[in-house]
Amino acid sequence: MKRSRLVLGSDSSDWDTLVRVSCAAGFPVIVYDRDHTKAVEFSALAAGVAPDIAKLARDVDVVLSCLPDALAVKDVYFGTGKVLGTSGRFSTIIELSTVAPETARKLHEAGAGLKISVLDVAISGSTLAAESGTLSLFGGGEAQVFEAAEPIFRAIAAQWFHMGPGGSGVAMKLVVNTLLGLGMQAIAEAVALGEGLSLPRELLFDTLAKTAVVAQAHAGKLATAKRND
Repeated sequence: MKRSRLVLGSDSSDWDTLVRVSCAAGFPVIVYDRDHTKAVEFSALAAGVAPDIAKLARDVDVVLSCLPDALAVKDVYFGTGKVLGTSGRFSTIIELSTVAPETARKLHEAGAGLKISVLDVAISGSTLAAESGTLSLFGGGEAQVFEAAEPIFRAIAAQWFHMGPGGSGVAMKLVVNTLLGLGMQAIAEAVALGEGLSLPRELLFDTLAKTAVVAQAHAGKLATAKRND
């Protein structure tokens, strides 16, 4: 699979980083973003910039998309983008968006009808993890197709797991994000307690982040909370 690829953009900072690390890994990359000014920025990285989705889909071997929501996914593949209605040489789609398992399964079914393999590959990790190539990926789809895509995964992630049939990748991300959310809720209660006990706010955040009970992922969230972000 180390040939040209299609990358459909999103409003996510993850996508920007994925394009950069993919180019750095030596993959020939063609980029399209619905915000054309964002796509043009990547021409300095030797990434090709396609004028529209249809042109992009005709010129690549593997399609990767990272989009903001289910509506965008449906529009790109079934609506105005018509990726699944475009005649091209690509035979594999790696869909990286965080969407519901039902949305992923519909894309799998549509691809199967056209003899196109689809993987839903959910991304887990911060922007820092994306920049350092240490993301975790959870995949759904055919195991053989997932294994064939490992050279691509190796360029952007530290570990990747095949979770089962279509929809399983994004389902696993829901499980992971449940733990993340519950942990943040617990941290919020702890911070409220500390402030209620008159502990200095800056010191409270800094110390809590260094304790054994706060996971690395939560430490990053604490840093943003400390900035009132």
